[in-house]
Amino acid sequence: MKLLINCQKCLSDESIPLSERSKYQNYNESGQYDYTCSKGHVTAGILLNNKFEILFDMGVHAILDGYYREAVVNFTSCLERFYEYAIKIISHSHDVNYQEIDEAWRPIKSQSERQLGAYIFIYFQTFKKVPNTLNQKWTTYRNNVIHKGEITNKKKAMEYGNLILKIIQPVIKDIKLDYTDCIHDYLNYRINLLKDKIEGKTLIYHPNISTIINDLTGPRYNASINLEDEILKFNIQKRLQSDA
Repeated sequence: MKLLINCQKCLSDESIPLSERSKYQNYNESGQYDYTCSKGHVTAGILLNNKFEILFDMGVHAILDGYYREAVVNFTSCLERFYEYAIKIISHSHDVNYQEIDEAWRPIKSQSERQLGAYIFIYFQTFKKVPNTLNQKWTTYRNNVIHKGEITNKKKAMEYGNLILKIIQPVIKDIKLDYTDCIHDYLNYRINLLKDKIEGKTLIYHPNISTIINDLTGPRYNASINLEDEILKFNIQKRLQSDA
């Protein structure tokens, strides 16, 4: 799974081979992707997609490649990062800036159970109902795969991925409808954190890729979506990238 980064000066110049004005790069933790084209132009791509979106797609790619345990790990990480995202967006709606929210997050950054508790109560306070989360059956499955080395199979990994999708999609819908300004504030906050570290001579642009879960360009939260269809689409994308 890779991201295509383009030189922002050479992008429209068809006289330059595509391989000399763009490059596929592996996803990274920072969200910043640096590229120097054949003419020496330096470009920094700041990815607009949230981390949980990328992690879910990584889970789908892992299934595609036959790495079912890795798929479960990515789906789990996706859900945990989504909880973080929802907590921060809703907290910002109470007139708390994102820098202060990050500082408050730091003590529980490595404590998934406390993060889950924070998510449940901020969701309950906001929407007046208990959020859908993993039940005991799937919590045990997740723990057995991740912590006890259980060797899972495609069917179970697919079921788990579909469950994560069903947990996240309705909440994405609610957040997008009620907290549009907070979403854009968070996006600008993330961009500015990276921009402050980029040299002035660098060309900056903001790629936003199509993902299964995408709160920026419009979430696909309809009931008909399923991982089987997504895997077929991803298989085509993977072949295109391998030929690039």
